[in-house]
Amino acid sequence: MNNNKRNLNINLTKMNSKKRKLNVLLEPRDRINELPEEILVDIISRLTIKQAVATSLISTQWKHLWKFHSGRLCFDDHEAILDDDDYDGNYIQTETEKTKFVDCVNHVLRSYQGVSIKELEINVDLQGLSHNVIDEWIQIELEKNVQSIMLEFRLDFRLVYPPTSYVFLMKSHCGFGSLKKLFFKAASISGNALQSILDNCSNLEELKLLFCSSLQVLNLSSLSLKRLNLWLCEYDPTDIKIYAPNLLSFTWTPSTTSKLVLESVPKLRHVHLCGFWHHIRNHHSQLQELVLECDKFSRNSGKGEENEGNNDIPELSKLTRLTIKYMYLNDQTFCDFVAFLRAAPSLEDFTLELLFSDDNDIKISEETWTKFKAKNHCFKNLKKVKIAGFGGVNDVEFIRNLFNCAPLLDKIIIDACHPFYLGGPIEYMGRQTTRYFEARSLAVEFSKSLACDVIVV
Repeated sequence: MNNNKRNLNINLTKMNSKKRKLNVLLEPRDRINELPEEILVDIISRLTIKQAVATSLISTQWKHLWKFHSGRLCFDDHEAILDDDDYDGNYIQTETEKTKFVDCVNHVLRSYQGVSIKELEINVDLQGLSHNVIDEWIQIELEKNVQSIMLEFRLDFRLVYPPTSYVFLMKSHCGFGSLKKLFFKAASISGNALQSILDNCSNLEELKLLFCSSLQVLNLSSLSLKRLNLWLCEYDPTDIKIYAPNLLSFTWTPSTTSKLVLESVPKLRHVHLCGFWHHIRNHHSQLQELVLECDKFSRNSGKGEENEGNNDIPELSKLTRLTIKYMYLNDQTFCDFVAFLRAAPSLEDFTLELLFSDDNDIKISEETWTKFKAKNHCFKNLKKVKIAGFGGVNDVEFIRNLFNCAPLLDKIIIDACHPFYLGGPIEYMGRQTTRYFEARSLAVEFSKSLACDVIVV
């Protein structure tokens, strides 16, 4: 009897112990708040700044964590007011909405307590916005040791014409030492102000200026700059002189009267030009990648023996990737880029974007094809070719003849979508047109005749 009672007590004790353990396991616990604050800040930094600020409502512990957000701080005045589905490009902000947005940006920037701002982007409409406010934003950013600044300005032409742009003035030298990337869009900045920035940015590696005015004369000198993008106003007669011994990549959209002098760019390897090729021809021997957007390769192209192509192209001995964006494919343009292919013996990757290809109006003549075949061209290292804007029979003949001249060519990509639509939110529209479906059907049939890997998009 005593033994049975003792065994019963032991069993009850074990059962109570298991029950307590089970209750502990089932008891709800706030495990996220048990994490170290460093991890919580890392989690918050993966959110947008708008989402991060909203976490301050979770608990007292989370109230100030967003102030240490170490990711990208992005402020867009349209996104602050409208959802993406509601914004159609025609909305005009009220003065109250503009003030609310400015107060929001000021609050976040002034409250920031992190070691440095990794990346700050502000996209704002200039209409009704004091330029002193923008100056203050820039100053706060620099005091917070910002590493990347992106300022995009918009101006509603329906309200103000001619438009006035934000004028950047160099008011302080402090804080520029941490800056690695700088991007201005639609700002007015003088060459002297820009050079002052470069003089005080010992770590600046990337500079991008889009549609910026007041740069009639620009002498850029930087030991740290690696990537330079100058997409300037079309009518600015800009004279540019660049001294950048560590520059690797250069993008430029010149006006018709622009002059460019690359004084010291020994490491330059990648060039994207929207204009005449002759601007960088003196550095042909060092280029590895070249993108050209123009309707002809030189000022003299199209004169004299048009079917002989452009014969003044020097040897591009190190060029391995070439992209050409043309308005159309005809006798002259065909001969021009064949001349480019001949001048690049190491070329492995060639992309051709046909922006407006219409076989009914523009064709490569039989005479040009005959001359091309008679010369027995050999592009011995060419391995990959991509044709965007594939339109019809004209393009079929081009690909077939190029394939016959490239013994190592093993991959061809044919995209029937007009390049205007590619890479943006309206690409799906380009792939719904009658022209796209007709051209794609032709490309599929044509691909069966080629003895290599053909991808039809």
